[in-house]
Amino acid sequence: MFYTSVKMNNLKENQILEVACQELSYEGLGVSRIDNFPIVVKDFFPGELAKVKIEKIFSKYAKATVLEYVKKADYRNSLDIKNIDAMPLINMDYSWQIKFKQKYLEQQFKRNFNDLNINIKDYQRSDKIYNYRNKSRYPLSVIDNVLTLSTFIRDSDEITDEVSNELLNNESINLFINEILEIINEYYKNSKKQSNLKLFKSIVARVNELNEIQFALEIHSDFDIPKELEKRFYLITNLVEIYIIKKHRTSLVFSKKPFYIKLLDKSFKINLNSFFQINRDVAKEIFNSIKDYAYNSKKHKILDLFCGVGVISNLIYSKGQKVLGIDIVKDAIDDAKNNSATNKIDNFEFHAIDVFKSSSILKKFIDKDTLTIIDPPRSGLNNQIIKFISDNNIDNLVYLSCNPRTLIRDLKEFVQQGYDINYVKGYDMFPNTNHIEALVILHKNKFDK
Repeated sequence: MFYTSVKMNNLKENQILEVACQELSYEGLGVSRIDNFPIVVKDFFPGELAKVKIEKIFSKYAKATVLEYVKKADYRNSLDIKNIDAMPLINMDYSWQIKFKQKYLEQQFKRNFNDLNINIKDYQRSDKIYNYRNKSRYPLSVIDNVLTLSTFIRDSDEITDEVSNELLNNESINLFINEILEIINEYYKNSKKQSNLKLFKSIVARVNELNEIQFALEIHSDFDIPKELEKRFYLITNLVEIYIIKKHRTSLVFSKKPFYIKLLDKSFKINLNSFFQINRDVAKEIFNSIKDYAYNSKKHKILDLFCGVGVISNLIYSKGQKVLGIDIVKDAIDDAKNNSATNKIDNFEFHAIDVFKSSSILKKFIDKDTLTIIDPPRSGLNNQIIKFISDNNIDNLVYLSCNPRTLIRDLKEFVQQGYDINYVKGYDMFPNTNHIEALVILHKNKFDK
């Protein structure tokens, strides 16, 4: 370990130290330790030395920023991007990003399931490491009477106009957002009402494989978009749908036609709030893996819990299988039925019901040939859901996770409920970020008829 001679209890804010990075945290931050007290630093990689400034000292760690690199890692690339809050690994060679994520997954499973001897498959790379995002959201700010993109500063509610993560967006999203901002700024400049620009709060844009755009403007609750501005938006050739968001309520302003996204050989009608995988190319790899498992293991039924608009069950379906989807949101279930009909799913059944009240439906459907799919949000599941799954004899389970920490927590409970962990593989859904997508296949080691 190398650092200026100092003890942890002598650390002070604004102090300048020369430290070595020893490891990366899950958040993609460099970690140096003084008397085993962590100092976390953005854009600081293992093996590097740097002069850093202590910005803030907390009870369990301190935050610092790099003032000067004394020694750079060989695997640091030449991009030298400064604002990396949304993509903390952007300045790291991509092959090393994959090594970091693979190592993190392996360490988590070894630390928590060492006695189970679980083999972690090789991490799946993304063919695209830039321009892969099909949806993005940005806060808006006004600078010198011009409406401008901003981005959130990590670990705060503050924003900055130093936006760099456009590099990750599909290029059509960037071109479209710039066009929208030009239209808005021109309109309010000509109408001499630039004070109204502050009433625009954020912008959301999503693109499909045809470069068609679905977008939304979040605006102040007491404000309405002028009709003339709506007409200008409508003239944008590849704009399909526009929504307005007020007080977290979303309203469709116009739709030239339904907005569809195609993945593998299936098409999905998607509204603004529908969840859909950000990186289509990596999503294809994940769903092909699940589909192969379902086919090779001769699973004749697919149970899609918390199914949303039915994306996963539609994608992994093979002819002759039966599909059952459960979700509490009626609009999502209506879309799931429509999507299944569009995609020629022969035998499907979707119910708008609370999963916890669906036992009678599940009992009629589940047998040893049923494969159940769960794709929870970053917060994961909870013990109540896991116990419900176990109590309803859901034997074969595919868990798709976007947060390894909540995944590990949930898997511990599944193991307690009698499940074996048969397969684990990471997928780089979000290159240049610290986020890890993982596919886990579980099997209950006792099936009670």
